[in-house]
Amino acid sequence: MYFPPQLIQSVFMLPNASYSAPSTPYSFVAIHTKSTAKIYLHDIECYDFANDFTACIHYEDPTRIPGTIVSSPNDIFTTNECFQDSTWNLARIQKIDNSHQNTYGVDTSVKPVDVYVVDSYVEITHPEFQGRASLGFKTVQGSKNQHGTHVASTIAGYTYGVAKKANIISVQVLDDNGLGQWSNLLAGLSYISKREQNNSKSVVVNMSIGGSKSDVIEKAIDILVQQGIIVVVAAGNSAKNACDTSPAGSKSAITVGSTSPSDSFSKFSNFGKCVDILAPGEYIKAAVPGGYGVMSGTSMAAPHVSGAIANHIGKLMSLKTMPHCVINYLTSTSTRDYITGVSEETPNKFLFAHDLQFCKKSPAEIWLNKFVFPLGIFQQ
Repeated sequence: MYFPPQLIQSVFMLPNASYSAPSTPYSFVAIHTKSTAKIYLHDIECYDFANDFTACIHYEDPTRIPGTIVSSPNDIFTTNECFQDSTWNLARIQKIDNSHQNTYGVDTSVKPVDVYVVDSYVEITHPEFQGRASLGFKTVQGSKNQHGTHVASTIAGYTYGVAKKANIISVQVLDDNGLGQWSNLLAGLSYISKREQNNSKSVVVNMSIGGSKSDVIEKAIDILVQQGIIVVVAAGNSAKNACDTSPAGSKSAITVGSTSPSDSFSKFSNFGKCVDILAPGEYIKAAVPGGYGVMSGTSMAAPHVSGAIANHIGKLMSLKTMPHCVINYLTSTSTRDYITGVSEETPNKFLFAHDLQFCKKSPAEIWLNKFVFPLGIFQQ
């Protein structure tokens, strides 16, 4: 990221932080926090970099900030856009706590990333998608089920989506009743695997579906991940151990549990050690065929994570981010131990989409928790 010298007066570390400049192809400064730090965004802007650390700029008197350091110029300048009066779920994933500020910031420098939605019918002509949705493959007929469109627009809808520049590729494996066979799903995953065989860029697969335990399905997911494809799945809505279901029990996928507007673990959400991260899943407003609707479920939680990943890797289009590094990134930057009602064996890690730009001139707070400079996490 390039900070024009005429705009900068200081780049600073947070209190109780140390810094280093690792020998990597990127001349970035990394921040390693030794304890939780807190700042307010007034005259300060914080930027999260591709290599998983945060630098903050102060535009006025640098003596107000202890530990001022000098920045190193790089090559990208970032702009942003602020969405006022956003839905609770979008605002929530950019905050450490459940405050009442309902703004959602978007980094407009993010490049479009392809996200496969393996689900029911997606209305690709819906205005929410702005022409960014297409039909890739379908194994069943039907256009009445609302689930797929809702999931897709939570990922990439302009008004209600997390990643407002992402491209949606519909892989329809569920019928109008929201049902499908494992053979339908395998055909869809095979299509993705073949299509992405020679792709040098990262893509995301969202699977807000669930069924009984299937070693075959989980092996298919393993193959996708080995190709470098990032797979996000819903934990399931049966209030049981996610490890006993598929695809939620996959060790290769990123499994997402659900939370409520009051920051409690959703009563319907599957749980357990196979859950990797939590995200909003109740009373989620998004597009449905012919309009808009509200739905709840871990199916609604998973697309928040898929969208956040799309935004993150959208800054790195010349690089391929490996799936295991994405999991490490999500969990290391998550808000920990904040959600109530989480069982002991379930990781209490709530999605923090901090790499999206915060709204300028809006009071907000950032907690920088365990930002680490992970050496060698990207592959050309």
